[in-house]
Amino acid sequence: VLADLRTKHEKVHLLGWSYGGLVAQKVAASTDLVDRLVLYSSVWDETGDYADDEGRFKASVPRGPQTLEDCASDFNLPNSISAADSDAFARAALAADPQCVDWTALSEFAVDLGDVTCPCLVIHGDQDPYASRETQRALYDALGSSTKQLVVIDGSDHVAHALTQPKVQWAGAIGAFLDA
Repeated sequence: VLADLRTKHEKVHLLGWSYGGLVAQKVAASTDLVDRLVLYSSVWDETGDYADDEGRFKASVPRGPQTLEDCASDFNLPNSISAADSDAFARAALAADPQCVDWTALSEFAVDLGDVTCPCLVIHGDQDPYASRETQRALYDALGSSTKQLVVIDGSDHVAHALTQPKVQWAGAIGAFLDA
């Protein structure tokens, strides 16, 4: 896919959010086709629990249908988003992806982050229950890239891109990084 994108675009940037961060960092560690990598609230942790098939990040249910409640479950801060906006986000997510991804074999995402050498942005909310300041700093420190940034979005949880104020800071930080 990256090789095909490279034939159509001058630059190829990759963004991984939450568990998708595990996919993105694995891809970036294995190829030089990624120009810039954004790891957004990656569930990585320095103990390696993220790649433990029985660890704390293991999905409780293998692949199957998602519910509206599943799609709204990342909104953890009271009053951070209106009920209408949360419902709209959850409905759009459910329509776009009605099946839960099977995250029960997390060991396939084990990676040496020292192999990630493209420019990297690590970005997360300051109140994210899945991606703490400590783990995101350790992720940042473990990256092999000599060009990297760490951005913490104040007043945000795991879904900074959907919250009214934080999404402005989130989009601005990512835009500035990709345009650099």
